[in-house]
Amino acid sequence: MLEFLGGLLLAYGPPLALFLLVVARKAPLVVVSIAGSFTCLVSLLLSAVVWMAVPPLRQVLGFIVPFSVLILEAVRFASWKFFYHKLEQVLLVKSHINRDVSALAFGLGYGTTFSLLLYSGVLAESLGPGCLFSVSCARIPMTFLGGMLAFVFCFLHMFWHILSFRGYRERNWRWLAAIVLSHFVCALVTLVNMSPGDHKCLIPLITVYLFLIVTAAATGFFTVLSTQARSSNPALRPD
Repeated sequence: MLEFLGGLLLAYGPPLALFLLVVARKAPLVVVSIAGSFTCLVSLLLSAVVWMAVPPLRQVLGFIVPFSVLILEAVRFASWKFFYHKLEQVLLVKSHINRDVSALAFGLGYGTTFSLLLYSGVLAESLGPGCLFSVSCARIPMTFLGGMLAFVFCFLHMFWHILSFRGYRERNWRWLAAIVLSHFVCALVTLVNMSPGDHKCLIPLITVYLFLIVTAAATGFFTVLSTQARSSNPALRPD
């Protein structure tokens, strides 16, 4: 039970705290967050359909992961183009909530749903007898390793949405290409966890957390620039 509670708090404690402190205070942000969760479900459903439709993909994870990343990125763009952009105009313009905060709510809903589906099976296994260890790190429980990955991918998706939505608005294709590339790297490096070894799980953990730090720093930097631009030009308010 302690292992279960520890994994639960590790993976979902920070997203829950962010939801309560930022999103839950304004009803439009809650709606946007739910829309992000629904978009994630659609993305994963499409990935599952491709997985079922192409039998060779079922056996080779090296093919499944890139196809899933492409589908997730395509749905992210489609959600902004046909859904989120209109939702933002309808719900947020009169509420004076800036676009970065609304993108945070959308990405938080998306990332939390993604991490729930990624980690819930491993977390449920921790309630059984014994302890399941990772093949890539023989001394680290799967509950801990999975919780670390669920946490980091939740926040990576949140930051990717903030940066992507800004990139779509500004048509910054180099910026968007960097986001897609980082998504590919973070997804593919987790395949190392399938390889037996004593410390191989450190490779994906260190890699994805470095990407999280860089992505968070980039998000903060561009958000500060946007805030300064709005403060110096009243015509840009609300963003």
